[in-house]
Amino acid sequence: MSLTSITLLWVLIFATGSSLLTYLNYRSATKTAISFALSAVCGYVFYSTYIYLVTPSFTGTFWGQGGMIVPTIIAFALKGVLNMMFGQPSRVGHDEETRGLAAIGVALVIIVVGMLTWIGTYGYYSWSTANVKEWAGLANVRVAAETEKLPPTNVKRIQVVTERYAQFVGLTALGSGADSLSSRYTIDTDSWTRLGIGNKTYWVAPLQPRSDWLQFTGAAGDSVGYVKVEAENETPAVEVFTDKPLRVLPNGWWDHNFVRYVYYRGYHQGEIRDTGIEIDDEGHPFMTATYTVPKFVIGGEVMTKLIVVDATTGEIKDYDPQKAPAWVDRTLPQDLSKDYANWWGHYHHKDVHWLQSTFYGGVNQTEVADSDLVFNDANQSVYSMPMSSVNNADGSATGLLLYSTRENKAVYYPGMNGIPVGPVVENTFSGTERNVKKYEVKQIQLYAINGEPTYVAIYTHDQGSKGETFAAIGFLHAKSVSTNNVIYASSVEEGLQQYSVWLAGVSKSVEEKSLEGEIFRVGRSLQNGSETFVFKVMNDHRTFSIKSGSNGDLPLLQPGDKVSFKFVETGTANNAVSHFRNLTIEQKNN
Repeated sequence: MSLTSITLLWVLIFATGSSLLTYLNYRSATKTAISFALSAVCGYVFYSTYIYLVTPSFTGTFWGQGGMIVPTIIAFALKGVLNMMFGQPSRVGHDEETRGLAAIGVALVIIVVGMLTWIGTYGYYSWSTANVKEWAGLANVRVAAETEKLPPTNVKRIQVVTERYAQFVGLTALGSGADSLSSRYTIDTDSWTRLGIGNKTYWVAPLQPRSDWLQFTGAAGDSVGYVKVEAENETPAVEVFTDKPLRVLPNGWWDHNFVRYVYYRGYHQGEIRDTGIEIDDEGHPFMTATYTVPKFVIGGEVMTKLIVVDATTGEIKDYDPQKAPAWVDRTLPQDLSKDYANWWGHYHHKDVHWLQSTFYGGVNQTEVADSDLVFNDANQSVYSMPMSSVNNADGSATGLLLYSTRENKAVYYPGMNGIPVGPVVENTFSGTERNVKKYEVKQIQLYAINGEPTYVAIYTHDQGSKGETFAAIGFLHAKSVSTNNVIYASSVEEGLQQYSVWLAGVSKSVEEKSLEGEIFRVGRSLQNGSETFVFKVMNDHRTFSIKSGSNGDLPLLQPGDKVSFKFVETGTANNAVSHFRNLTIEQKNN
């Protein structure tokens, strides 16, 4: 049904019910006709406003009309109150003053019938263990072997820019331009989207007209473009694109509002979820949303379409979620992946039944402890979700769930059981003695670095309403959570070097390579207050670094010296060195 047909249907239902009540009260054909006309006019305004503001999904219970029951209850209750306030009393039967009580009674009847119907429907789809197992099956999870390793993280895509840091950088860029963009446009704090564009991660947000009044009156017109901020650089580059006018916006008014734009063009029989901006590889802006419908009438959302709107022309296309364009990062919304993970965690275990949490305190049940987006070594984005028991006092994981962002598929790694999660990890990062300025800990993400599960946290300096800035980065082995083991560094590169050397000393799974050669170039640098030697050896393209305190002969190192050392490949420009020997000095001293 079209939105117009649905609106007229409910207007007819309300007007008919209202006029019937009027007839029963007054037994007057004239008053009944007037009541029908007034109710139809007021009902049309009421239902149209409700649909515009709420954009209900016409799917699910009550033949898809469940979302219209609440406003109908409100409409009948309002009519009853107005009748009681302004209507003329009438005597019916034993001198009983009815006035608007009948209309309020109808509202109560609708509430009771609706609740009983919903309870029956809910029970039908969730009663019994077989039903809850179907809910768990929506997650489509493969359970890995205990010994299966996590897919390696691309360390070049470690994200160091938080959403509030991107906001700070973006607003600064708007204010620094010669065309005074900041006087006309702003960036809504909730409109940033983290995207993979090419082989890099960015925060992207549309420029929003600063004046709500101009948007309300329709005078604001289209937005001029969007802002793009690097997410993998401590001092991120920012670009403001003003040649990409945006016809639709996540928080726009009237037809500029993305949800209403697609809703009123036929996408009203499902949920419009995860709305946000996407950029293709040529820099062209689109707005995307995932369209879902309930599998079990009362819930259990499944993806049916990816809605893609050309933000500059307004052209709408939709795709099978698994056949979305390659430049689209997310077809599976993060909140839906968490729902799937929770349903699976609650009910997939062979010993769990549908009354588990009611009578057994959630034994064998797990749920999502945290969720964030990371990129693996194949530059594929995944949601990283440590799973924990339903016991709120439990601060450790039962395993790790990695969910694809482009399809409903996940892999569960039970070998990650026991790693701390939540406040335990945050407090460990905060409590390290290196954090002397007590910077806030943000954006804690779980990576696989050198084959080891590793928490990476960003320390930020608050900038008030404008956002925050980068202060430092922390690395922490997920199975060795202690304030003494936090690697606190001023950059990703420095942190990876220190962490790789630390890993080589405690983990047998980290490969430490040996090399012997002749020094080609050597230099010194100051990193985070510590002197570091950086050198190259003959006939080797790699660069190596080692802290000065690691070996007493390092200050004497010079080109031509023969050296022997062990190192760990960090995936960055510098490889971390340990067990260093200057063979030239050793031979001459013997």
